[in-house]
Amino acid sequence: MPSLELTLEQVIDLVKQLSPKKKQVVFSALYKDLVADCSNLKLDWETKEWLEANLIDELPPYEWEEEIPPEGKPVRYDPNIGLIVDED
Repeated sequence: MPSLELTLEQVIDLVKQLSPKKKQVVFSALYKDLVADCSNLKLDWETKEWLEANLIDELPPYEWEEEIPPEGKPVRYDPNIGLIVDED
């Protein structure tokens, strides 16, 4: 097989052009390769869940708390400064 030299940025750009399903195949292969290379690596349960998650399908809806968010201070926007908190 001929050697192909690509920078990391070029590889990332190429992967970004793939369909979501093909990206998942790439990530799964890389994950399996990482696990094989790092058999001594201990991942916490949350990391394992994220690495093994099926991110192609729609995620379940987020369940917002019943509480109303706390009331904040009023702000205004000045294009020369940005957001300004009104202390009045």
